[in-house]
Amino acid sequence: MKKIPPFSDGNGRTGRIIIIDNCLKENLIPIIIPKEEKGKYIGFLATENSKEFTKWGLELQKKEMFRMECFKNKELTQIDEALIKKCRSKK
Repeated sequence: MKKIPPFSDGNGRTGRIIIIDNCLKENLIPIIIPKEEKGKYIGFLATENSKEFTKWGLELQKKEMFRMECFKNKELTQIDEALIKKCRSKK
């Protein structure tokens, strides 16, 4: 995918979107590649080191799972606080 240039810029973004899309279709935690680690991602593509890319992808999935749980917990906390306020206002 990365080697086929449909346009002068954007192949990387397109590739990363395809990675996320495939993860979601397979009911997996998406692999989100941080901007700071773009060079590492490009390095894996350049060397075609799928074994190390897979290890790295699993690490990124763990980080994303943690981020999603934090978001979920924060959202639940906000919902709980809203329910408590709503219940108190009914008394």
